[in-house]
Amino acid sequence: MTHSPRRRFLLASAAVTVGLLIGRGVLPTPVSAHWGACVNDPKVWLSNGDKVAMGTSVDQSAAAVTHVSFTLHVPPGLNATQIVHTPGVAGSFESVDVVPDSVSGYTVVANVSTASDSAEPATLTTQVVSRSSTWASASGPSNSDLTVVVTNG
Repeated sequence: MTHSPRRRFLLASAAVTVGLLIGRGVLPTPVSAHWGACVNDPKVWLSNGDKVAMGTSVDQSAAAVTHVSFTLHVPPGLNATQIVHTPGVAGSFESVDVVPDSVSGYTVVANVSTASDSAEPATLTTQVVSRSSTWASASGPSNSDLTVVVTNG
């Protein structure tokens, strides 16, 4: 099937116009859903100067994750001087608590709650940045506690 030069010109012009309108935000962009990992990575600065970077990932779309909670257990006498949540995450979606009850080092407990009762693979990683950088990770199912212990050196 062949198109006349005028028809090809009109089709090309329409395509360029639609592209420009989408690029300028006049028309909505096409939406595509995909299955991928949902990632959270809050950071906590402590009164001794250590920074604890925590992260979770779960093999579900962000829409399937209902809440991610982090509990950071630290030695008595330490407290959080700053908590930075995952950029773009609403406060009710992600919670970070700091509890001064650890014998030594840091213990992080995370729970990735999903809308379904199915247990999807989830991973928790923790990195402590101080005099030296130490990290650890744990894997397990979503909708359960994942625990990582990092001893500071």
